[in-house]
Amino acid sequence: KEIIMQETTARNTKIDLLKGFLIIFVILGHAIPGNVNTVISRYLIYSFHMPMFFGISGYLFNTDKTFKPTKYIKRIIIPYVIAALVFFVLNFDFNAGVNAVGLIKELIFGFSWYHLWYVISYLVIVFLFTAVKKVPMWIKLIVFLAVFLAVKINFDQLSNSSNTIVKLFFNAVKPYNFLFFAIGNALRDFEIKKPLVKALSVAALILIGIRVYDFYCMENIYFETFEFLLLNVVLLFLMAAFVKSDVKIRIKPFEDIGKDSLFFYLYHMVFIIV
Repeated sequence: KEIIMQETTARNTKIDLLKGFLIIFVILGHAIPGNVNTVISRYLIYSFHMPMFFGISGYLFNTDKTFKPTKYIKRIIIPYVIAALVFFVLNFDFNAGVNAVGLIKELIFGFSWYHLWYVISYLVIVFLFTAVKKVPMWIKLIVFLAVFLAVKINFDQLSNSSNTIVKLFFNAVKPYNFLFFAIGNALRDFEIKKPLVKALSVAALILIGIRVYDFYCMENIYFETFEFLLLNVVLLFLMAAFVKSDVKIRIKPFEDIGKDSLFFYLYHMVFIIV
């Protein structure tokens, strides 16, 4: 098991491969025209790509290691601030003049372009998970499940709240994704046997079919929330099983994208909007 943990001497290329594929889905999700709720391809991509990113991030997060803020400042916060400035300039209204308050909001909440929210959300869950690392995992999972249900079901209202602070927080943090980070982290030490993998593979196909049916025929937020949760839990188990398996799959272009996934995530929108 130690081979697959974060910051070991042997890098697990299967994680890079998964991140590379997910980045491609992120790009497609942003490049395909149309509303998520009216374009089936975007709807399906948005059904899993960000929860999977949070799950993989949780899987790689080692709570046993000493938390080092400088590591996150150098590797995440500084690249994020630079990207936020780039998108602020690209979206700047030169006729309106400089707005100091607007600039601060862009840097803090990433509203200069909508994809930057992930970095803010990731940093929040990392700091939160570090703060509660001594809390038993089952308690964290229950708490984050409660947060997921409360936020996901009411997200449209929360993200469009008349209260500016509430609106900014839920648009920038999207805390319903914290559950997938916690599940990914829990799966670090969970043994997944082959019979379970087969059952989960079938379940994933069935759940994808249900998502397609939901897109065309259902308008029930409770059912949609439940199937969204179930699909991503199943996919995260399959992700962990794949990463821990002896399967040898090498697709170097996707691995290279996965190794620099933060760069591709931060700047892929440049090629879409320019």
